[in-house]
Amino acid sequence: MRNHIGIYGIPDDGRKFSPKGNTHDHGMASITAERCTMVELERYTREKHDNHMPSHIMDILPSMTAPRDEVVITSVSSFLGSGFESDDGAFSIQPVSMEISDITRSTECTVNGHSVEGKVMCQEFAHIASCLPFIGSFEENSLLIHIDGGATDSASSAWIWESGKPTMIRASWDDLKDVVNNYNVNPLAQSILGLTMEDHLSMPGKLMGYASYGHCNAELEAWLKSNRWFLGTEDRNELLREINGFFGTNYTEFDNHKQEFMDVAYAIQHGFEEAVLGYIAEMKDRTGAEHLCYAGGAALNIDANSRIRNESGFKSIFIPPCTSDSGLCLGAAAWSYFCENGEVPKQSPYLGPNEPTILDQVEDLAKELSERKVIGLVTGRSETGPRALGHRSIIARADNVDLRRTLSEYMKKREWYRPVAPVMLESVAETMLSDYAPGDRLAEYMLGTYHVREEYLDKFSGVVHANGTVRALVLKDNREPLFRILVELLEKYDIAALILTSFNTRGEPIVETVEDAMRSGKVLGLDRVVVL
Repeated sequence: MRNHIGIYGIPDDGRKFSPKGNTHDHGMASITAERCTMVELERYTREKHDNHMPSHIMDILPSMTAPRDEVVITSVSSFLGSGFESDDGAFSIQPVSMEISDITRSTECTVNGHSVEGKVMCQEFAHIASCLPFIGSFEENSLLIHIDGGATDSASSAWIWESGKPTMIRASWDDLKDVVNNYNVNPLAQSILGLTMEDHLSMPGKLMGYASYGHCNAELEAWLKSNRWFLGTEDRNELLREINGFFGTNYTEFDNHKQEFMDVAYAIQHGFEEAVLGYIAEMKDRTGAEHLCYAGGAALNIDANSRIRNESGFKSIFIPPCTSDSGLCLGAAAWSYFCENGEVPKQSPYLGPNEPTILDQVEDLAKELSERKVIGLVTGRSETGPRALGHRSIIARADNVDLRRTLSEYMKKREWYRPVAPVMLESVAETMLSDYAPGDRLAEYMLGTYHVREEYLDKFSGVVHANGTVRALVLKDNREPLFRILVELLEKYDIAALILTSFNTRGEPIVETVEDAMRSGKVLGLDRVVVL
């Protein structure tokens, strides 16, 4: 059996941008005709954003292969290079010289002294190819977009899929670099949120949540843009003087409870949205594309995604659940499989390597949840990507602000301004969310926002953002234990949705095993951990 292995594991260069270095979210994926499996290194080692694949590859690789497999290994390159070797020397991928438009190049790969078919793949298209396990193949006349902080040789790229193959239209470091950097290294945003350069991987989610408290101020946005968003201005006293000068205030410190700072965050978010939508619109006009597949870390920005859905005019839009660097290994495996077979077997987002033994019963949970219990849920294989999708999640009633505060701020120790997301049945979404339409794939992976109809706001009081939206996960598969729990909650207790947040303590990855869950559940102080 041909086993297509994808690896993202280029080691760091030692010039530390943060404690994790310049690479993050290493992983390995395997795709055969029968099964797709993905190991995100952080969940294996319990080190958030782990980038030490060279230390672990020879422990993980045997679990991804069978004795008679004919293995093909594709390694994803980065701006740091294209080759790497395991710490013990048992595995090596030789570097290659290639252009982004080549997508892949064959190279020498050695495992335990044996030669294995090997390839190197550009990071740009590995992001895009991470869509394939969930859609099978690209639609004819699809625009393929990657936007991320730094790939092999660009921060953004655009491709057109025609006649069964991709053609690169554009790749650049400059087109969107500033607006992407606003979301991970902007000194002004860091000052407002009390963060440092070391928080560049967690800042985007925090800034996006905080921005929902701000108001539109075109003059403010124009001023920030004219100052290049103050990128590179590290002196916080100087930044505060600039803010006081613009607003006519006399603040002596950054206080994220003040409206002026909320409005700055809104302006950064809006500037990001305008730049991304403008870029995609330009590429759409240039190619005449009818469909969009979009990946890269920037595609985790749910407000921008929702505007793309509502304003771009594509017939279909798809963003994968593992759209960040966590999905690069999957994209590499998927592209290798696709090039040989013309289509990738469609997968759910639950690709983790471990499937626990069922220990508990669904029937007990609805009553406990109705009684305002906070429950950790472990079921089936873990979800891929950074978002909780119901298999390694913490759940509680979505209609109670105090319960949300207990879970988010006291148990998980998250900031006051960060919202939590709801999970609901599609019948509920169709009735209670004004801009949800059946077939909206953003809602399958919690990648879009939706407005709650005013008459139903009380049912979502614990999960509504300050701007009146929710980041909803809509469940359609009635085989899922969480689907059955939601049905019982709706029918017996008139509870329309649950809070759904990732099952992890502050600073750790999402739990993978039952043992991880029990340990984290105890630290968090959950009422119960269930295994279904």
